[in-house]
Amino acid sequence: RQMCIRDSSYYAMPLAVTLRSVLENLSGRQKIALFILDGGIRPARKRKILRSLISNHEVETTWITPPATQLARVPTSDTYPISAYYRILLPDLIPKQLKKLIYLDADLVVTGDLEQLWKLDMGDYYALAVQDICHQYVSQTSHLNRPEFGIPADQKYFNTGVLLIDLEKWRNHQITQKTLDFLETHSDCIR
Repeated sequence: RQMCIRDSSYYAMPLAVTLRSVLENLSGRQKIALFILDGGIRPARKRKILRSLISNHEVETTWITPPATQLARVPTSDTYPISAYYRILLPDLIPKQLKKLIYLDADLVVTGDLEQLWKLDMGDYYALAVQDICHQYVSQTSHLNRPEFGIPADQKYFNTGVLLIDLEKWRNHQITQKTLDFLETHSDCIR
């Protein structure tokens, strides 16, 4: 099983809580390949996080600092810093032999076994996500409900804090590049 979690130093403590909650809720003894998107975590905090990972599971941790050059043209703000886009790059940053992963934001508490999510049939989808509870459809969002985007107003709007990603399909259909192209093309109207 592969999981990825985005972080910066600001999220170091919540990241440790997220990781601990994942490990505490996994059933059986499992080998976990953990990839942490590092948006600037200080070395001392990394050591503390790693110490908190003691568990019955074999955990292999890899810290990934995404290349800033790939995200040089995406719009950012105080609400959406560059690290908010890291998940888009995952299929290019994770080893090619890995075919699937669970992505988690660093501010979650996991209360169940992620094995159930891992085993979901993805069908023809690039990623599985949960429909956002506050904005269930594009028509309910001011930032996406724009004719120039070409997204139907009745399209479901999803939360990106928990994703199950088919890495192989994402790579084969160049979803990262298509997403970056979309962001660049519409950078004047994306907040």
